[in-house]
Amino acid sequence: VVPNPVRTGSSRLTTDNYHNFPDGMVRFVNVPADCTIKIYTMSGNLVWMKDHVDGTGNVEWDIRNLEEEEVASGVYMYRIESDVDSVYGRIVVIR
Repeated sequence: VVPNPVRTGSSRLTTDNYHNFPDGMVRFVNVPADCTIKIYTMSGNLVWMKDHVDGTGNVEWDIRNLEEEEVASGVYMYRIESDVDSVYGRIVVIR
């Protein structure tokens, strides 16, 4: 997951040594060709979900929830599930 932490409000174009993409996206790279990505709050509420079936190995998240609202600052858990394996990790959002 890159960038992590993700900082909003600025970008690498406006601030030196700022490690975000200018489009404000979080990218999941090298994911399985057929998988599901789910993002949860630390209390276990589903924030976002994507069924990835295009085989590219890359998925973008616009840091919005299922209702298309920007998520709050905090720590979020992600889970990537495929037929072969499941992995999880954390994403930090700083607003």
